[in-house]
Amino acid sequence: MTGIPKPPEGMPSEGQNNAATRWDTLQENPAGIKEEVQEDPETPAEVTLEPSEPEMYHGPLEKAPLLALGDDLADARIFFSDAVDIAKYAISNGPEAPEEGQPVLLIFGGVCVPVYENSDPEKLEAAWARVMRGHCDQQIKVPDPYSEHPVMAETYPLVIKTLDDIPEKVLAAEAREDEARRNDEDDYDIQRADIIINRQEKYEGLKEKLWDVEIRLAGAAAAQLPPNIYGDRDNPIQAEPFTSEFEARGVMYSSYTFLLAKLMQDHLNNNETATVADIAGEALRILDIRVNTSDPLFNAVTGYLLPDSAWGWDHGQELLGWYNEVRERQSGYRSPLPPEAQ
Repeated sequence: MTGIPKPPEGMPSEGQNNAATRWDTLQENPAGIKEEVQEDPETPAEVTLEPSEPEMYHGPLEKAPLLALGDDLADARIFFSDAVDIAKYAISNGPEAPEEGQPVLLIFGGVCVPVYENSDPEKLEAAWARVMRGHCDQQIKVPDPYSEHPVMAETYPLVIKTLDDIPEKVLAAEAREDEARRNDEDDYDIQRADIIINRQEKYEGLKEKLWDVEIRLAGAAAAQLPPNIYGDRDNPIQAEPFTSEFEARGVMYSSYTFLLAKLMQDHLNNNETATVADIAGEALRILDIRVNTSDPLFNAVTGYLLPDSAWGWDHGQELLGWYNEVRERQSGYRSPLPPEAQ
């Protein structure tokens, strides 16, 4: 796990100077993410991919234990590398650890990923990313952990091969297909896959650009945080490796809360006429967070910044006014109290 701020216990109180960051540089592809596929120069001809239905897997993986009872860890904004670490920890320490040499099944981004104790994280992530983009060789039925009825089994694309097992010409053909799909604005699946696959790199890029932006937090939980949240660049605050989905979810929600506050604060610093209501929606869009009061992540990252909350951003009252407008617009709810009393 890289550079994710730890919950506030034990954090040093060391300030940093603010540095302005251009708002428009943070909106599109902040990490400079691009995908490159090296084609084998000795490959004699291009391959044309034919649509095919993935085979249904039948074998020992059907009996492997599910990590976090099958919860999709991508929904909690946990990075894939951290999810693999949690899975490996569960193999050795979990209450339902598999037999020696057997994996646990990680559900991530709607894909089933068998994680072994000796799995190579980088190779596993590359294989998972390929399946995320729709290049699936097999699928697997995973029983609902809350039901013994076979009808309740969920079918997932299955990561069954590493890229080492796939010919270069096939990988090159898949990359061409991916690029063609990206040019189709209506192809939601490839857009969603790219967002999840590139999430950690985008997060780290934004964090680096906003490192020196200071935010003022009045909440009790923020008492030991430095003004820039992350500490000194040469000695940044680091969280311990995650050991559970619950722990990782809490840290990641806080991490995105800080990033949201920094995005908004940076724009306020550079535009005297801007208001929180002007920029909140755009800041959330940059973070790929839906402005939707039924989304737990949206409610968490905004709620943590409101007055009297755990972190209590000093612009929290303005954010509360914007949040109430969103809630009224989406649910039809209207508070009987005047704005100053809400």
